[in-house]
Amino acid sequence: LIGVLVGLNIFSVQLIVAMTVILMLILSLKQKIKLFVSGIKQFEIESFISYAIIALVILPFLPNTGYFLKDIPFLKNILSTFQINFDKFLNLEIINFFSLWKVVALVTGVEIAGYFLEKTIGQKKGWLLTSMAGGFISSTSTTQSLAQKSKHSKDTNRLVSAAIFANFSSFIQLFILIASVNLIFLSKNLIYIASISLTAVLIGIYFLKKEDKKTENLTETKESLKRDKIFSLMPALKFALLFLLIKITTKFALIIFGNNGFIISTILGSVTGLDAITINTAELAGKTINYQTGVVTLILA
Repeated sequence: LIGVLVGLNIFSVQLIVAMTVILMLILSLKQKIKLFVSGIKQFEIESFISYAIIALVILPFLPNTGYFLKDIPFLKNILSTFQINFDKFLNLEIINFFSLWKVVALVTGVEIAGYFLEKTIGQKKGWLLTSMAGGFISSTSTTQSLAQKSKHSKDTNRLVSAAIFANFSSFIQLFILIASVNLIFLSKNLIYIASISLTAVLIGIYFLKKEDKKTENLTETKESLKRDKIFSLMPALKFALLFLLIKITTKFALIIFGNNGFIISTILGSVTGLDAITINTAELAGKTINYQTGVVTLILA
């Protein structure tokens, strides 16, 4: 192939030399690649294919156009029949299919990254980094797993430390999610995110230092955090619907009740998880709501 590229003069000589070096590097790693591939499980292949469908097959073909209430046929006439003045809501954006699915691709992509951490860093560094990696995927499920283990373990301090570091990972996830949507909003939240992250690290270290040296090793914690799927399409679709519901509800609340309505509705939505409301708040900050309201909302959530 290299000979053909040189003979046909399709690419520059510099590029062909670079391709040759990369090819040599790949061939030199052949045995390691073989071992890596042999360790890939069926559910991992299915999960990565699912993510490829989400990010590479569906997303590029979705229309990047917003649809508003006024675009719904006969809606204004129907509301006028019931003597409902709906003019201030007609320009409210209901859905943008591309933006909505982009959020799904972003969140599932973060989960993929978290799983890689669990498979690499977690296996080498033991239970603490495993808990952090598990928290990057889902701090709730990781904390629940550690709580379940506490029923059969006297090493409570180490388990508490692991749970705190798992939630610390979720704060890092907030940083990534906000950065991908609104960098200005991220700069407004840096002190907030840094403070909760630093607090988590300090308290986590405190409980880690209180560990009993004679208690059992928690390397088996990793086994309790294993999953048979990284993610699947159905949870991704459910998340999309949840995000859409929160987005519409908060916008209605903002129009009817002002900033207070937006804050209250977002706090209620945060019960189901922080991912959706974090992205929604970041999208609206500086546009529909001011940055101060966005920061206060995120802190309360």
